[in-house]
Amino acid sequence: MLGPDDLVVTGSSLGNPPLPNLVEAAVAGGFAGVSIWPVHSYGPARAAGMTPAEVRARFDDAGIVVHDVDALVAWVGAEYPGPPYFEESPAAMLFEAAEVLGARFINVLLTGGPAATLDDCADAFARACDRAAEQGLTATLEFSSRRLVPNLASACAVALGTGRPNAGVTLDTWHHHWGGAGAADVLAAPPGVIRSVQVNDAPAEEPDDLAWATRHHRLVPGAGAIDLPGIVGALRAIGCDAPLTVEVFDDGLLARHGVIGAARVLGDAARAVLTRAGGG
Repeated sequence: MLGPDDLVVTGSSLGNPPLPNLVEAAVAGGFAGVSIWPVHSYGPARAAGMTPAEVRARFDDAGIVVHDVDALVAWVGAEYPGPPYFEESPAAMLFEAAEVLGARFINVLLTGGPAATLDDCADAFARACDRAAEQGLTATLEFSSRRLVPNLASACAVALGTGRPNAGVTLDTWHHHWGGAGAADVLAAPPGVIRSVQVNDAPAEEPDDLAWATRHHRLVPGAGAIDLPGIVGALRAIGCDAPLTVEVFDDGLLARHGVIGAARVLGDAARAVLTRAGGG
């Protein structure tokens, strides 16, 4: 079980490399765990002929924990169009990968029509939590100012509104920052609701195309304007024991350093944040 001084890296931060390369990079970067998009790692490994036990052994032999699978997308409200909504893995693959690899968390995104309310979001998230509970998973809701659940306060309200004990929130520092929030807002969050933390940094000025920057030009932790040590300190103050999951989408970083080199840069940067926050 990973704790607040452990580091996790998302496969997406490393360009979603094939499973063997992802494991190698996680080890090289000094990470204790990974967050995977199964459609890019687990699915191809199985399609190439690896058995579930062989896939699991790749991680276990390297001492790498699969922290979570990302992301289950749930529709909110009427006019249900059916998946896929973005580029998510099929739900069946997500849950299979979580079971085989021993993940404890599944990240959830909500999407839907403009008339959807936070009560509607709570209903949709409750259904996702119920499905996750069938496999003993905690479901964490990721908020974004560009989605139906725009900020930490509303995400906490949705999670608590489900009445489900396995409902939590993912705090992504990029979305938190561009929603105009900081460490003080973390301190105001109800204890026990933030179950997953994704860290990255952001420039001082909002990019002209925030949607593009979100996917292609986040900054390495410590290289931007977000008070990451303050946020980490606030998380500890409210008792959040989640590991720090590094999620940095930076095309330039991968081009300059490659998968292994990028993992090392990200691991070193995240450890520096932990040190500045008084831990690690």
